[in-house]
Amino acid sequence: MKTIHHFVLLLLSAFALQAQPAVAPPVPPPATFAPPAVPVVAVPAANGQKMIPKGMLRLEAAPLDQALNFFAELVGRTLIRPATLPNVSINFRAQTDLTHIEAIEALTTLFAANDIAVFAVGEKFVKAVPAANAMKEGVPFSFLESIQMPEADTFTTKVVKLKNIRPSEIVPVLQPLAKLQSGITPIDSSHTLVLRDYSSNVKRMLELIEKVDVLVPLEEEVELIPIKYALAADIASVMGSLTAGGATSSATRTGTSGGTAGGAPSVGAFGSGLNTGGTPSGAPPGGGGGTGGAGGQNQPGGGQRTLQQRLQQSTGRSGVTGASAPILGETKIISYERSNSILVIAGKQEMIVAKKLLAQLDTVQQQVLIEAIIMDVALGNEKEIGISIAQQKKQNTTLFGSAVSSALGMKHGGGFYTSNSIVNLNSAGLNYWGFVGNNWEAAISAVSTDNRVNILSRPRIQTSHAEMGQFFVGETHPYITGTTTDITGSNRSTYQDKKIGITLEVLPFINPDGLVVMDINQVVQDIIGEKVIDGNPVPITAERSANAKIAVKDREAVMLGGFIRTKKTKTVSGVPVLKDIPLLGLLFSNTADTMDRKELIVMMRPTVLPTPESASAAAQMERDNLPGVKRAEANERAIEAQELKDLEKFLRDEEKKNKNKKP
Repeated sequence: MKTIHHFVLLLLSAFALQAQPAVAPPVPPPATFAPPAVPVVAVPAANGQKMIPKGMLRLEAAPLDQALNFFAELVGRTLIRPATLPNVSINFRAQTDLTHIEAIEALTTLFAANDIAVFAVGEKFVKAVPAANAMKEGVPFSFLESIQMPEADTFTTKVVKLKNIRPSEIVPVLQPLAKLQSGITPIDSSHTLVLRDYSSNVKRMLELIEKVDVLVPLEEEVELIPIKYALAADIASVMGSLTAGGATSSATRTGTSGGTAGGAPSVGAFGSGLNTGGTPSGAPPGGGGGTGGAGGQNQPGGGQRTLQQRLQQSTGRSGVTGASAPILGETKIISYERSNSILVIAGKQEMIVAKKLLAQLDTVQQQVLIEAIIMDVALGNEKEIGISIAQQKKQNTTLFGSAVSSALGMKHGGGFYTSNSIVNLNSAGLNYWGFVGNNWEAAISAVSTDNRVNILSRPRIQTSHAEMGQFFVGETHPYITGTTTDITGSNRSTYQDKKIGITLEVLPFINPDGLVVMDINQVVQDIIGEKVIDGNPVPITAERSANAKIAVKDREAVMLGGFIRTKKTKTVSGVPVLKDIPLLGLLFSNTADTMDRKELIVMMRPTVLPTPESASAAAQMERDNLPGVKRAEANERAIEAQELKDLEKFLRDEEKKNKNKKP
């Protein structure tokens, strides 16, 4: 008791030494306003800046009740306290001069250090409660900014509106600064954070929120990159395989149907052969059964492989696996096919890698002119030597009214005696007819025939590196697949179109050394006849096909395949026993030797065209080597020139007529 009285006397002496005039008790400021560094417990404005010399403010083992009463007198408010406050002694001694406000801040901090929370209640009271119960009290709200918050440990409540960060995300950051662990309440739905703690802790939290709740700069870069030499969807598919999420296409290109009207076939991928998917023509909805046609060849649908599929196939062949993390990480690749562009959303480093890959992928691909040389040679060699002898002369009257030999009839057969029999004699060989004595007739024939048929085809196709090229030249023939009979007994046929000609498919890969690796599928078809099945003529075709993967250098030829077939036939007929006598047997026999030989060879020759200029020059060279094309172009130019002359003459005549009509 003596200590607190001594402190009060010293405090009153200090106020007297200031020689300040007496002033009326001031009205405290509104709850919504407080000057900088003013505690929540408001004090009279006139007393706020009064100085207390160092050493004058001193508490030595002061009971809590006396310290609280002194604090109430210092702030000019009535103290309200429960009976459950801890029984502690207060010790404090100021080492510097303090203002009235600084003294209040020091005492509130001292109370907080002893687990006692003090706060204003209305305008006339100050309340002290245990710190553990402060969360349950109706503590006034603070409307001060962080720079205005007092450093004292006055219990307060602050509502913070966040702008750029979710309240629940910032709670772990603020938790180490809170003295009361349950004093931070996040409300994500309204981006609101409620802070209930001592003012110094709340001040630190507000300062941290100002640093953290900022607009985060965009970590990802967004760039729309135009694709110049390839399809955006193909590039996006390739780059998407290097990301964690894969590629996404913003639009789907409207494609065209791979089939043709009337069931015309299209050429498929390698190994699938050819196929004709027919379309019935004129078939009624219902009807009786009929004859089924022969099965067509394989329809290639979906023969085109995308760049991504080819890369996956090549990767699979080489045994490469994608076990490592994608090099583009979480990059998003979106193809915008309308402008043939790629939208890349990536981090700074990933964007650099993506641009580098795009520059390497989006390049002008080398082109290659592939020339197939198909040589089909048929050789035929036939020799026939024969003698026919008849004893009794038979008179046969022809339209010429003369007799002909029965031996001649024996030689050439019964069909020889026609109106054209003499004309039908082979004029290319030796044919002799004569008499031996009065009763013998002889017919001698010696014929040698040599047939040669040469067929040379040179289909050509130009395509780019790793792009499949397809070429077909020939005809389309209707092919009966079946007949149906309706209830009236009428027959209707269904058909499909079948392509007959030369089909060439090639998928080239050009390496930097000038070596061209080609996947080739070539089919050559010819009609060699027809066969009637159930009254329907069905074409008989001869087909030669080759399917291979070859490697050849630029401008060099390689044989894709070949076929050689030789057939020899020897026929001997004559008089039994006599025809077998050496030398003399020739007089009684007929010998025919036939040899058929077919040779087919297919050769391929690629010509690499590294630039569009070289491709244009190659096209001009090919055109110059075609005299028929040049002649047709010259004729077309002459016709156009004549048409222009006629038009100019017509315009001049019309102009003269118009001038003559003027008065």
